[in-house]
Amino acid sequence: MLIPTVKPVASVADLYARKRVSLSKLFRQNYYWTGSGSAAIYLAIKSSGAKRVAVPAFTCYIVVDAIRKAGAKPIFYDSGIVATLSDVRKALVEKPDLLIVAYNFGLVPDSDKQILAVCRNAKVPVLEDCAHAFGFGQNADFTIYSSGIAKSVGYYGGFLVSKKPLVLERLPTLRFDKELMFTIKVLLSQIMLNRHSYRFAQKLVKKSIDKYPEAKVYAISRFGKRVVLNQLVRFNQIQKIRSCNFDLVAAVKSVVRTKKRSNLYLVLQTKKREWLIKQLRLRGVEIQPAKSFFNLGGPKYTKATRAEKEHLAFSLYRSEEDMGVVADAIKAVERRL
Repeated sequence: MLIPTVKPVASVADLYARKRVSLSKLFRQNYYWTGSGSAAIYLAIKSSGAKRVAVPAFTCYIVVDAIRKAGAKPIFYDSGIVATLSDVRKALVEKPDLLIVAYNFGLVPDSDKQILAVCRNAKVPVLEDCAHAFGFGQNADFTIYSSGIAKSVGYYGGFLVSKKPLVLERLPTLRFDKELMFTIKVLLSQIMLNRHSYRFAQKLVKKSIDKYPEAKVYAISRFGKRVVLNQLVRFNQIQKIRSCNFDLVAAVKSVVRTKKRSNLYLVLQTKKREWLIKQLRLRGVEIQPAKSFFNLGGPKYTKATRAEKEHLAFSLYRSEEDMGVVADAIKAVERRL
């Protein structure tokens, strides 16, 4: 038995059900469907006209690729897993045209309101990257969400939300063969990503993860929208499972916590990461760092370097039984530290 670090939300039923949900209840501002979270970032930058975009040095590679594809230059600022007000103040010294504050792994900075106020006073528009934090955001000029695999809801797609109405570039729709691959992934994940079969499927799963993913700048199809909407209908139920599972591990010493969080992932930070990974694996639990998150700014960004080398992320959407095994394993290992 080996409990995998990821557990997708999408089910087989999401591929064929026809349920309805009012997006106007989820989004308080102007909203636009996109083919991915990175497409939403791309469109936000293009519509803002920004040429210099401040972005945390510790981030997903795809974010920086989206910035560059939009014709802008990334201006890195140092931050750990969660940005602080001090981090953002230093970023504003570089006078960016747009600042991205990322809610990595669903962790919302405790100083989020102060961050937005400081940027507002500096007359620098803000993009809240809520790819991992569906249900949060919509307090800045732009907010982006992702409904990609291993996100709050999982298939493909995303949303761009803005305070002002936007005239957006028309993006090409995802090719049929590419969309078919997402459908196949949903079907296979039900078989491969459970504790009884994962030990045999892990090599194939890990091989499919792209460490340096390109920004996916395309639109979403009608079928894609339907799959996402089917998951949003049960979003409150999904979040309840995540919250209950977080409560099981809340007492773990190495947990990274903020007052507001989406509970998408259990996030740990430890200097003994490799030892912890090995010990948990011996107890039937796989926990890994996020494969596409790096310090992309370079060695001078010390907070980002620590975040890259010390973080671990574990999906909280899973059975209570599995999460109980995980909680007991982590607590047992930490007692040996």
